[in-house]
Amino acid sequence: MAVSTLFMFIMNFLPYKTIHYRTSLTASEVQARLSANVITGMSFLSEKPYYGEITPYDFSVRKTYSRLKKQSMSPTVDGRIQTVEGQILITLTLKPHMIFIVSLILFSFPCIMFLFSGLSAFFKTWDFGIFINCFVPLGMLYSIFYLIFHIQSSAAFRFWEYTLALQPIHL
Repeated sequence: MAVSTLFMFIMNFLPYKTIHYRTSLTASEVQARLSANVITGMSFLSEKPYYGEITPYDFSVRKTYSRLKKQSMSPTVDGRIQTVEGQILITLTLKPHMIFIVSLILFSFPCIMFLFSGLSAFFKTWDFGIFINCFVPLGMLYSIFYLIFHIQSSAAFRFWEYTLALQPIHL
């Protein structure tokens, strides 16, 4: 129970992005464009830029690494397709690859130890310079991971916005 609670606490600070869109395409056109850009089965050589699964109502894809190697460490794009009042609405959610999450957790352990050590020194001396410096390694680590995710997710959003003719909507 404690491990799942800790995991959920950490998940709150991970960089996830969800954006809601509408498109002028029909549902069949959206499916055709998804199929044209996503490898859904076994493929040795392919020019398609994404691989994953497509259903009539949702899709989960990840950018390919190269023509030969499909698996990559790019963020996963989960999309949900729905029709509301005659309009096609698509919700895209990007989440980091599990390797990034595990790496963030593993690299954060020394930073957390540094934080606890610094906090104990702060409570002995009440020196606010020590207090601020306690958070520097953790902040830098998070910033690096966030920057990597943000760059990768921006490219994915631009690709799907262009391919599916998406216009952002604000709910």
